Amino acid sequence: MKVHFLIALVAVLGCSPATTPQLAVQDNNKFGDITDGLPDQTQLISIKDELGQLTAQGQVAVFEGKPTDIRVGLWKEFYGNGKVRNEGQYKIGSYLQCCTGGACRQFYYYRTGAWQYFDPNGLRTFAVNFEPEILSISTLCEGGDKLVFGLIKSIPITSRNKQLTTDEIYELQKITFADQILGTWTYTPLNGELHIEYRRK
Repeated sequence: MKVHFLIALVAVLGCSPATTPQLAVQDNNKFGDITDGLPDQTQLISIKDELGQLTAQGQVAVFEGKPTDIRVGLWKEFYGNGKVRNEGQYKIGSYLQCCTGGACRQFYYYRTGAWQYFDPNGLRTFAVNFEPEILSISTLCEGGDKLVFGLIKSIPITSRNKQLTTDEIYELQKITFADQILGTWTYTPLNGELHIEYRRK
């Protein structure tokens, strides 16, 4: 069952009303200086399916010596035959939320720069460029916040007669990841805003 992000935060994270005054920001430097879109510490991880087949590989941000779900740097996803499905760069971003103890920093990741997509034979089918754009996001804090997210703003480079549809571009811009504890989060840019949906485990 899909639950809107704001409802999920109330139920799962126990955030306070938007009128709660904040004097400090929790987790503000959780990953160090991320003004360049990269955390201070990263770790290479490999993701495998239930059969032990490699499905993805890349760097994640590290917090207190442990890897998180925040993807950064170069990532590759793979087909079952071991061929690369897609590859490109991620960056880390953040926005301000209102939580139980006051203002808190929430982190996410987004695609940036050139991304390439391949068929199961290893031939490139198309490439797109994700450009950073400032979007609005609704939060429990009055007025919400602004954040950076990667959008496809120009006509994609096509190859092998592959022409992307508007629906495909819309889907490519989404970011979906599974939290190890809470569930699945989907980030969707639409009409100048970033919409976040949450699906509980």
